[in-house]
Amino acid sequence: MILLKDEELIPKICDLMGKSHPSLTRIEALKLCQVLLRSPRGCNQLMTSHYQPIVQGIINAMSEIDEKSLVTEGCRTALLALRYHGNHHRCFWSNSIDEVLYKILAGSCRSEHQTHQMVCHGELFNKDSKDIMNIDPYVWDILGYLAVHCNNEYLSARKRKNNFLQALISCAW
Repeated sequence: MILLKDEELIPKICDLMGKSHPSLTRIEALKLCQVLLRSPRGCNQLMTSHYQPIVQGIINAMSEIDEKSLVTEGCRTALLALRYHGNHHRCFWSNSIDEVLYKILAGSCRSEHQTHQMVCHGELFNKDSKDIMNIDPYVWDILGYLAVHCNNEYLSARKRKNNFLQALISCAW
């Protein structure tokens, strides 16, 4: 792909996905990244040399719970990036992707005085679909791609570290 040969373009896309830019700019950068990630060759080229800033941009977008469009484009970009094996999977885990996915699902389940407590399985599982920004299928697909390409040792360490992954696994059953 000709765009991937441009040495200045990819770092610029990574920069535009950063939190310092307006949401609309970040969304357009994510969409361009999606175009580049569509093929195995494109994903490999992009993720071999620039996976850390791309993953951080994706995670940051997915973490903006109040920005539905930004979260959606972050999820779409994550899905494309995670289809293929590579070191970027480890980068998603080290950037707490399980916590981000949990928070997307839990979004409106939390009350103001529950902000630091885990939402119980029943609340999360029985949520009305309109409350989860219609992106819950993305969450499960992302988690599925992560599981397919996951190193079991790394996953075990992540499960011991917090309850977010355990909560997601419980809901999936």
